[in-house]
Amino acid sequence: MFKKAITLIMAAVMSVSVLTACSEINQDNDKPAANSVSDETQLSNITTVSKTDFIVGETVTVKGEAYGGNGEYFYEFYYKRNNSDKWTAFGKNGTAAFKPAAEGSFTIRTYAKDTAGHAAVKDFSLKASPAIVNKTTVSTTELTTEDAVKVKGAAAGGDGNYYYEFYVKKAKDNKWTSFGKRGEGTFKPQSTGDYIIRTYAKDKVGGADVKDFNIKVK
Repeated sequence: MFKKAITLIMAAVMSVSVLTACSEINQDNDKPAANSVSDETQLSNITTVSKTDFIVGETVTVKGEAYGGNGEYFYEFYYKRNNSDKWTAFGKNGTAAFKPAAEGSFTIRTYAKDTAGHAAVKDFSLKASPAIVNKTTVSTTELTTEDAVKVKGAAAGGDGNYYYEFYVKKAKDNKWTSFGKRGEGTFKPQSTGDYIIRTYAKDKVGGADVKDFNIKVK
């Protein structure tokens, strides 16, 4: 009898230990892991735009993308000028082309949605700059070999961050030679003849305008 009682007590203790361990395991499993299903069902809007700073006349491509959520995705795109409250819908089938007719600052608002009714919003701030105009000048277009042509870079439009490139060649040649720096240059011909000075005005968003000058050296 005594041995039987001891055996029953030990069995009861082991049973309690097993139940306690299982309870602790279940408590740990109740805590979702970083990549658990509950995280994966969170809908995220990862829509992209091809550029945010651009020149009037260029096109910005909007491409709807998402992950997580439930079911199939669909998208809605809207835009407005930043000084206006009016939103305009554009695009279809998850893609859109934005091409404003005038300069200004804009907001594109995108919605990614799923068939379960979840939605995620993502905004983009865009700036459309006017086309750059090359207003570079030269001091003269006729001179002798004793004189020099001074070139001064200038521009309007664009994003306002200008830089310049100057090149020169004899009209009958194909080889261009660069000269000048920091928006200014001096060309002093070594011989008589006809020359072409080619100037580029550029900005940081990719705008560029070319302006040529025909130079006659006597």
